[in-house]
Amino acid sequence: MSYYHMGYDPDINEKFENFTVKEVLADDDVVRFLSQDGRTLYVEVSTDCCDDSYFDKDSIEDMEGLVGQTLLSIESVETNAELTDPRPHDDFHDREAQSVYCLVFKTTSSEISVLWRNDSNGCYSGSVELKLVNPASLAN
Repeated sequence: MSYYHMGYDPDINEKFENFTVKEVLADDDVVRFLSQDGRTLYVEVSTDCCDDSYFDKDSIEDMEGLVGQTLLSIESVETNAELTDPRPHDDFHDREAQSVYCLVFKTTSSEISVLWRNDSNGCYSGSVELKLVNPASLAN
């Protein structure tokens, strides 16, 4: 059975007040949401020694739809997404267990579901970390 850890400040959704997405910068394993007021939200899937976590390619493209939207919350939800592996099978990616997880980004006008995947040997699982950085807090 696969599981994952969604590590973040339990009050992070309360900190989204007036977080309007100005820009989305995405890689396979980390997405940075830049706000109009200079804050940055990092959403990162982590990989251990025997697993590989990454955002679904189509989900990365869907996240562009958050530009101009004001975030209200991010929730982890169950998914019945098909377990297709868009990555090549080689010595590293040919794993015994594949899991798909879903984060729902709720805004003032829509919801966007973002899938991320974890391939492992069955003994490990991935995690997703959410971190909201305020530039003013870096100055201290």
